[in-house]
Amino acid sequence: MNKNAFSVCRLDTIQPYKPSNQVAWFLPPELRPLKLDWNESPLPPSPSVMNAVRKFLDHPNALNWYPDANSHDLRAKLSEHWKVPEECVQTYCGSDSALHAAVRIFTKSGGAVLMVSPTYDNFRIYALEAQCSVILDGPKDIYSLSGAELSALVEKHKPQLVYLSNPNNPTGWLVPAKEIEEVVRRFPETMFIVDEAYAEFSNVTVIPLAVQVPNLVAFRTFSKAYGLAGLRIGYIIGSPGNIDYLNLIRNGKNVSMIGQVAAIAALADQDYLKEILTRVRKGEQILEAGLTRLGFPFRASPANFVLVKFPDAKKVQDSLVAQNAFVRSMSHLPGMEGYLRITLGDEEQMTRFMVALEKSL
Repeated sequence: MNKNAFSVCRLDTIQPYKPSNQVAWFLPPELRPLKLDWNESPLPPSPSVMNAVRKFLDHPNALNWYPDANSHDLRAKLSEHWKVPEECVQTYCGSDSALHAAVRIFTKSGGAVLMVSPTYDNFRIYALEAQCSVILDGPKDIYSLSGAELSALVEKHKPQLVYLSNPNNPTGWLVPAKEIEEVVRRFPETMFIVDEAYAEFSNVTVIPLAVQVPNLVAFRTFSKAYGLAGLRIGYIIGSPGNIDYLNLIRNGKNVSMIGQVAAIAALADQDYLKEILTRVRKGEQILEAGLTRLGFPFRASPANFVLVKFPDAKKVQDSLVAQNAFVRSMSHLPGMEGYLRITLGDEEQMTRFMVALEKSL
């Protein structure tokens, strides 16, 4: 830690989350960089989103007023979309903010948090900041997780809270909703946080259960399939009582009005969402066919990424960066040495990526 800083002893041992390369932001758009490293959508949002944002910016107070702190219209639309009561829905500045709030509400200092791992590492920071004891444990085969294995992990560690990414980033496991329900009901004294950031791709969700039981909350985002990562819109669905608790520390002003307007328009255009999902799967076919031809082992996922193993992953990644193609190394995670994670785009983007990859070999 920087010695020229006020001492915050409880944070001194935290190893910060390391974001991916941000170089793509500083490249001229005409270079058409392939930003395939952070699992945002490489495709733009629905045209109706762009139209809604432009219309909103014509409002004379679009930027100088605080946003609707209650996200009234967006919560109403989410309630309608998921067929759940509005009091079971709350919005946040990205699902990261929601996860951060949840770990502070649903744990006590010193409580054990089980992160079914390897998984999205940012949650570790939130748990440590809340002064929890973080347990990183997972299945023997890190690319597959069953409800029985999840149950065994909870039985083994007896945590206060469980964090489960489903589908999992980065290994791609997917636990059926019914199996999650069985575990949640078996351990009523444990809070289960199910991060469904990629659930539009997998079509598996625990939302219907989350509004019924007190020890489960589902987390969603508009950053992936909906293509709104730059506007930071996420939301939680849970029982009314859990939402009430989360509201105790929620700052509604953090959810921008532009983001609310964009999310409403994105949610309304389900035809465009279906088109994006189809384009991504077609792009996946291009990528996997190319990898098969080149002889590189890969692991598909029910989300929007593919894991590929290379003899010299760093060399390949560096060569791709030189061609303005950005992917994420997973070699720092146990059992994932040599793997690069590639976010899926459409057929055109994956064709360009394969050209860059072959030049890297």
